[in-house]
Amino acid sequence: MRKYKKVIGGIIFLFLLLIIILAIAYFLDQAQIRKVYIVSPKPVYRGLNILNDKNLFIFPEEQTEEYLKRENIEVKTVSFEKIFPNSLIIHLTLRRPSAIIETSSGKLVIDQEAKVLPVAVDNLNLPIIAASANLFLDEEKIDWRIVKALSLLDNSSKQGILVDRISIDGDKTIFQVYLSDGAEIIIPAESDMAQIAASLQIIISRFRIEGKIISKIDYQFDKPTIIFGSGKVSSSQ
Repeated sequence: MRKYKKVIGGIIFLFLLLIIILAIAYFLDQAQIRKVYIVSPKPVYRGLNILNDKNLFIFPEEQTEEYLKRENIEVKTVSFEKIFPNSLIIHLTLRRPSAIIETSSGKLVIDQEAKVLPVAVDNLNLPIIAASANLFLDEEKIDWRIVKALSLLDNSSKQGILVDRISIDGDKTIFQVYLSDGAEIIIPAESDMAQIAASLQIIISRFRIEGKIISKIDYQFDKPTIIFGSGKVSSSQ
């Protein structure tokens, strides 16, 4: 009798196990990704082959994110939204061009993180960072002076100061900055660019109210030296 009960129990157990396996297989099949929606400022299609045969239950988000960003240089962030049983929404944010790097070997468009973007330079109204050929810009290491120049552009923009061009001499640690109104700003490259931008905003606003035209501001000294269009020299806190 006990042997009979064991056999029946074993059969029931195997039956239940089979049902569980079939149920799991069914749900896994139903959760296979069949629809993909991309939310992005512009179409991005490269690398979507990685989604083939993927399942929402065991979807490798981190691996997929890194792959899509590697295949699409312009993509900055990737996030996923699972819609069961079989749909996936991919939210993308794209890198925005921040400046044009100009060297003896050509021009490149970069974003705020110095990432080179596959964007045509023509007709782009962006600040120019003119650098000597010995400055390096690659995936592994970015020249610190380029990072500083981008920081200056970002902080200046926040202060409402429009920068047209930053010239970096590879043999010196000085930035020659040209504003949209033609004023030249001399800045030591190791400066705190947030402080420089705040100082510029105060100086420019002050003398604009007084009706004075600034030709040049030099930050190489303890106090900024200001040269006006008339040739008069002053200093400011």
